[in-house]
Amino acid sequence: MIVILRKVAGVTGLKVLAAFLLLGFNAQITRSLGAEVAGQFFIVLMWMEILSSLSRLGVDNSVLKINSRANISNEQQSSFFIVSVIASVILSLLFSVSLYFYSTELGAPLLRKVSIFFTLVLIVAFTVVNITSKAMQGRGEVILSQFLLSVATLFCFIILVNLLSIEANFSSYVEIYSLCLGLSATLSLLYFTIKYISPKIDLISSLKLYKSSALPLYSVVIVGLIAQWIGQLTLSLNNSPQEVAIFAVASRASIIVSFLLLAVNSVVAPKYSYFWAEGDKEKLSNLIVLVNRILLLVGVTVFTLILVFSNIVMGLFGEDFETYGYILSILAFGQLVNIVTGSVGMLLIMSDHEREYRYIIVKSTVIFIPVTLILVFGLGLLGAAISTALFIACKNIMCLFSVRKLLKIRLY
Repeated sequence: MIVILRKVAGVTGLKVLAAFLLLGFNAQITRSLGAEVAGQFFIVLMWMEILSSLSRLGVDNSVLKINSRANISNEQQSSFFIVSVIASVILSLLFSVSLYFYSTELGAPLLRKVSIFFTLVLIVAFTVVNITSKAMQGRGEVILSQFLLSVATLFCFIILVNLLSIEANFSSYVEIYSLCLGLSATLSLLYFTIKYISPKIDLISSLKLYKSSALPLYSVVIVGLIAQWIGQLTLSLNNSPQEVAIFAVASRASIIVSFLLLAVNSVVAPKYSYFWAEGDKEKLSNLIVLVNRILLLVGVTVFTLILVFSNIVMGLFGEDFETYGYILSILAFGQLVNIVTGSVGMLLIMSDHEREYRYIIVKSTVIFIPVTLILVFGLGLLGAAISTALFIACKNIMCLFSVRKLLKIRLY
């Protein structure tokens, strides 16, 4: 347990650094480009992240789980990783070309402002760095994986833009971000390949593992993407880029509330999988209780601070943002519920209950799509914030009840 707490402390330090870098990154974008152009920049990143998630075929958490299991051979783990990366990169390339040539039909003509080369780099790099970081987590390389996933790209961008005095415009910022993300993805893939990959590929075994673990999660990814981005996507189609920028930076700032949950999940998720596979419910329950009590204390404290200083936090991104502290407060409430309920979604996945998790995501998304559309078209930016917070809260509460029912273990 002491080893786990040390890892949590190390990753938490990285997540704190990543949170400050994310705030600095968003402030650099909004203050240098202005709210209007910053909104366009965030719309581009939104589309790249959506298509990257679709390209990954639901393998993210499956790669993590498979690489953490002692009863799965290194050859099988390596094969699943290799097949996952190759298949996902191929899909990323196809999506990149489609996005570039059909951006107008998708209602996002500004995507044509990004060259096809940088579109390819962004989507492929997002795909590779996410899959590789999950595999590294499964192998116990938690701190390095989080550095490459959450810190390296933002740090590289901020340093290059400021040290090299890069001209502040939409194209140059997209290009610099693409190169930094591409560098992070390349380094993570090279490191993992050299250290862990077996040269033998067992395609049949990989397909079986994909069918049993990743396939149920792919539908979760699809509906989860709809739920995650429908507020911002509807805003981008119906409202000004300035409102998109406000919503985007508020969403990113609200994640500060649950940053510890992200740190904890990256450390304990492999342990959840291992203890469940070994049938050791007592150790699993003890770990969950310890983690959830820490999350509750930190989450409530951070949420209270954001609630009090919400306008000041939003003001960091420029004068156009400082009156929208209430948007940050609403989104932060959703993240508070996320951290108070604990790692319930990850628990379902790591305990082989992917189908139950899929059911919860699909059900909650089907309910909240019409709710989001009504709220966004009726209330605009405020409606997007309310619907997003409600979805996060309801999804996690449903997962909490499922964990109590299926795992039958103490959570607090």
